[in-house]
Amino acid sequence: MIKKTLSTLSIAIIYLISPVTAQTRQGTNDTTKTVIIFNNGSSSIPKKSYSQGDNIVKIDPIGFVFGKIPVSYERRLSDLFSVQLSAGITSKNYLRSVWEEGSTEPGGSNYTYNDEAPAGFEDETDGLYNFDHRTASLGYTIGLQPRVYISEEALEGSFFGLGLNMSRFNFSTPGLVKNASGNTLTGPIKNEYENVKDVTVYFGWQRLYDRLSLEYSMGIGLRKVDGVKYRAGSSNSSFYESLSGYSKKTGVNLEISFKLGFQL
Repeated sequence: MIKKTLSTLSIAIIYLISPVTAQTRQGTNDTTKTVIIFNNGSSSIPKKSYSQGDNIVKIDPIGFVFGKIPVSYERRLSDLFSVQLSAGITSKNYLRSVWEEGSTEPGGSNYTYNDEAPAGFEDETDGLYNFDHRTASLGYTIGLQPRVYISEEALEGSFFGLGLNMSRFNFSTPGLVKNASGNTLTGPIKNEYENVKDVTVYFGWQRLYDRLSLEYSMGIGLRKVDGVKYRAGSSNSSFYESLSGYSKKTGVNLEISFKLGFQL
C-alpha cells in the first residue's frame, strides 16, 4: 500500500515539473534565437569607398608627345556631375613633326592665306611642323570640361564629358635669303604661331585609389585652326616673302588622354 502511494506521488511530481522545464527550455531557445537575429542585423559591412575628397589634381604623362604639358583640376559638384579645368604650356609637337617630315606636300599647301601672293609664287619654306630649321617656343593651353558620371558616383567610374580646348603653339624660323646659287633659310628670325580650338565629346573611365587616381578617355570632335606663317620664295617677277595670316578648313579631331592624379 505504501509503495503504491509513493509511486502515485512520484508520478504526480514529475507531471507537475515537466511543463516548467519545457517552458524554461523554450524560453532559453527563444532567447538564443533573439540574440542571433540581433547579431546578424548589426554585423553588416559597409561598402568600401576609395574616395578621399571632392578634388583631384592631375597630370598627363604622355601629353608632351602632342606638344602639350597640362595640369588639370577636377572638382565634384554632385553625385553625378563634376567640372575639370586644365592649363599648361605647349612646345614641340613630336607627333605632328613625324607626320610633317613624312609628308610630300610643299610647305603651306594645306593652308588658306589671307593675303594673295604674286603670280608664279612657290613657297620654299618648310611646313609649319617641320623642325629642320624651325624652333618651337613656349605657348599655352587651356581647357574646360563638364562631366556626367554614369556608372558610379562622381568622381569615379565611367563618364561623358564635353571639352572646350584652346592651344597656342609658337614658332620661330630663319628667313629665306636669295642667293645666286639658290635660296637658303639663313636670314633674320621670323616669329610664327598657330591657334588650335577644339570642341570634343569624351567618353572615359576614372578609378580612385588611396589618395591617387587613374583616368583614361577617348574623344571625337571638331577642330578649327588659324595662325600666322612665314612664307617666302621666287615668283614670276621677283622674290616674295610675307608673314601671312592663314586658316584651315574645320575638320574632325580624334583624341586619346591618359592622366594620373592626386586627391585633395
